[in-house]
Amino acid sequence: MEDAGLVASEWKGGSQVFSRVRNHPLGKVLKSLVNSDRAAPKPVFESKRNTAVKEELAYLGMPVNAAKKKPKRNESLEALVASGCKLARRDASVARALPVFLFEHRDELNVNKLKTESKKRGQKHAMGFFLALTSELSGYAEMKEWAEGFRDRRRKNPTYFFANPTKHTKRVAGLKTPEVARSWNLLMNMSMDSFASTFDKFSHAASYAR
Repeated sequence: MEDAGLVASEWKGGSQVFSRVRNHPLGKVLKSLVNSDRAAPKPVFESKRNTAVKEELAYLGMPVNAAKKKPKRNESLEALVASGCKLARRDASVARALPVFLFEHRDELNVNKLKTESKKRGQKHAMGFFLALTSELSGYAEMKEWAEGFRDRRRKNPTYFFANPTKHTKRVAGLKTPEVARSWNLLMNMSMDSFASTFDKFSHAASYAR
């Protein structure tokens, strides 16, 4: 719809916000479709689960703007991190903060369990990227070794990391994608500087030289 000129988009607080182009000839049709959708049942479970994941990660120290909620007692740290990786594909603030979380909890994570939980959620390759990114940000070489066990070598062509990329975000991704993401065949409209500024601000990586 953005390519057709029906909607315009802009980034606010790490989220992409869409708005209707009022003067477009098909604008009224779009408005009626949106209004009819409001009457339909919403996928509340997914929305609530995403909120819960973010709040549980915040409780355990992830630097994101969310209320802090104690994680469920029957859910492992590895399962929560894998869910966080999945959420990061839609929430830029979680993507920026995940390397901080991985580094701070590196001694608690079971790598094999993390791989299993990531695979269950279809995020094994993405989790490998985050481990490699965390290693580069922190200088913690062991995490780079872990990452290789997550790599999906069948992925030969670049794919966009964030869900539902627009023509604009694809263009920006061509300029901003960190080299470590490119080495995992991932493209994103988020620069290495963005990850580094969050990591430097919130991590306790003073003992590891970058």
